[in-house]
Amino acid sequence: MNEQKLRLLVDEYGRRLTNFCLYLTRSREDAEDLYQETWLKVYRFFRQYDDAQPFDKWLFTVCANTFKNQLKKKKRTQETIYEESLLTAQLAGPGHPDDAGQDEVRDAVLRLSPKLRTVTVLFYYNDYSVAHIADILNIPKGTVQSRLHKARQQLKEDLAYEQQ
Repeated sequence: MNEQKLRLLVDEYGRRLTNFCLYLTRSREDAEDLYQETWLKVYRFFRQYDDAQPFDKWLFTVCANTFKNQLKKKKRTQETIYEESLLTAQLAGPGHPDDAGQDEVRDAVLRLSPKLRTVTVLFYYNDYSVAHIADILNIPKGTVQSRLHKARQQLKEDLAYEQQ
């Protein structure tokens, strides 16, 4: 892959990947690291990309796997990847950032476990189908559906508690 092709891909998919990284890591610094490492791997392993598949599927798979590997690495060293501070308005993904309650929903999504948060962001913020998410994360469709169900339950409980 040449640099011009990479620039075009970054222009086309960069914002969506940035938002995905922010939701996964819940930290601007960690998101920037994940974003850069993802593009580095895309550049390095582009020969392995099957152009019969959508590029975004491969890109988000690379990102999700890189995030999982970072989590494993940090667990082994007893560090945590999460910071308790919530992100600012840059996390307002596609949709309606000015809607009432957007901050509460975003904050509730950020409090989900990494597995639940990943499927939630891919499904609701990136509009991927269950099958597409299963392919990206290399898990069965039933697992995606189960995680979405659990995420919805937790979000419903969390948001109902906040409104009391």
